[in-house]
Amino acid sequence: MFSAWNIVRKLSSMKIISTTTIALILLCKLVQLQQKPAGAVEPQQCGNGFVLFSYYSDSVSCTNYGNVVYSCKVSKCFTAMSSTGQFGKPYKDNFIFKNCHRIDASDHPTKSTVTVVAAEFVADNGNGKLEAHGTPPGQKGRREYVCYWSKTDNFNNHRPWCTDCSLY
Repeated sequence: MFSAWNIVRKLSSMKIISTTTIALILLCKLVQLQQKPAGAVEPQQCGNGFVLFSYYSDSVSCTNYGNVVYSCKVSKCFTAMSSTGQFGKPYKDNFIFKNCHRIDASDHPTKSTVTVVAAEFVADNGNGKLEAHGTPPGQKGRREYVCYWSKTDNFNNHRPWCTDCSLY
């Protein structure tokens, strides 16, 4: 069985590689290991929040149901994940909440309801409510909305999934 160390020792004894070269290779490898980001984590469901780092950012703060915050790329987030591990549509421009009330200038919800394409949201799951920033389909200009649900299987209780995230 060959290990990297055995190969280096063999090459050194054969005078193919000097001990100085070996030291430099090991030093470079050590620097590489220290710069390597934390290992990939399993897909995260952003159950408590999905908040952009800035208005046009591809980086998002994904807070899972355990209140653990991950840094993810919006381009690696999806509308759903099936029990077989298959992801739904890309999050951007596809993640919606229904029957949401726009928050007016006096910080109160309007009576009328709309479907909202959510750019970001923060959920208060214990009270069946979330605040979302987004736009109705086909419109421009993000606004603030409040959306409700009363049962765990209600539409507004769905949450996105993100892959390739790292702890924030």
